[in-house]
Amino acid sequence: MTPRTAKDRKRLLREVADLRIEWIEQLTLISNGRNTGFFDVGDVGYGKPRPEPPLLVKARELKTRAVNLGEPDAASLASTIISEFEAANDRTNEHRLGPIRRAKEALALLTSSQP
Repeated sequence: MTPRTAKDRKRLLREVADLRIEWIEQLTLISNGRNTGFFDVGDVGYGKPRPEPPLLVKARELKTRAVNLGEPDAASLASTIISEFEAANDRTNEHRLGPIRRAKEALALLTSSQP
């Protein structure tokens, strides 16, 4: 492993740790009934599309970098975040969870799997 690759991996792991903290903070807010529109992305009606939140953009970027560096563990959190947004915005699923329940379940799963 080259010094550059080692440096890139170290930076990636640090950014994934920061992403995890930010994700937990957002899930905590949403599960308490605040910022419930966080999961809404794209065309949510009324002709006003909502852009992707910075956390989702960061998750997509980190997933790509993790795959390129061969770090599947680092990509797992980013993949989970992306999946949560996709499930929350799946308009074809009439039985999808609301934002509060989705956040509570994701938070419980995340904190139970914490090392």
